[in-house]
Amino acid sequence: FGDLTLARSNIASCSSSTRGIWAGGAAGTYFDRIEYVTIASAGNSIDFGNLSTANRAYIGATSSSTRGIFGGGYQSSPLPASTVNIIDYIEIGTLGDALNFGDLFSGRYSAGAVSNGVRAVWGGGNTPNKSVIDFVNIAAKSNSVFFGDLTAARRNNSGGAFSNNVRGIFSGGQIPAFLNVIDYITIATTGNAVDFGSLTTIRARPASSSTNTRGVMAGGLNPSVLNSIEYVNITSTGDAQDFGDLTVGTGAADGCSDSHGGLG
Repeated sequence: FGDLTLARSNIASCSSSTRGIWAGGAAGTYFDRIEYVTIASAGNSIDFGNLSTANRAYIGATSSSTRGIFGGGYQSSPLPASTVNIIDYIEIGTLGDALNFGDLFSGRYSAGAVSNGVRAVWGGGNTPNKSVIDFVNIAAKSNSVFFGDLTAARRNNSGGAFSNNVRGIFSGGQIPAFLNVIDYITIATTGNAVDFGSLTTIRARPASSSTNTRGVMAGGLNPSVLNSIEYVNITSTGDAQDFGDLTVGTGAADGCSDSHGGLG
């Protein structure tokens, strides 16, 4: 397809039906850059703007059809390095820097994020391992509100989260052992997550994306770098199934699509 403007890991992504967005990340140091591609074409990414805080990685990102939402993360400067609870947002169809939206209910990094187009929901994360789930209404600006808890406290599940317009799925992670757990929530309600099934292998921080029926998880760490791809049918429950393999193994990546649940 092309290349990012800068090679880095622990990056966050979200999308509309036309654009894919990547933000933050780490490559020796942390970055605040936001960049985008037009999903229907191919080519290198283009500068979009900057996050509201500099030097940030391990962000939980999700979106509606118009807004991208970035929650939490880890900030390398100003020293001392610290976890942030900030939520910021962009209007995906424009260009420009992210703006402040509010604060997470519980500040952390490496949390998974999902959306049904109305709500953005974060689950899990680090400082230390978290089970908390919280949410915001994407069209408003405010602090997040408590939703419930995951079935197990864990971190590094930010890449394994995806959704359709009804359910949010949180897969994999560490506690610190690597996990194969899959949880789900009904996004329009509140309450604790429910067991969905198991991944084909233990993994943390895969790159994931979804349609309204299927969620796909690719790569990740266990702790070696993985190249396997697996999928689940979001509308049912059950264990993940093998999909195929990436051209090269990747860990601490993040994926997006033009048809995730928040878009339709």
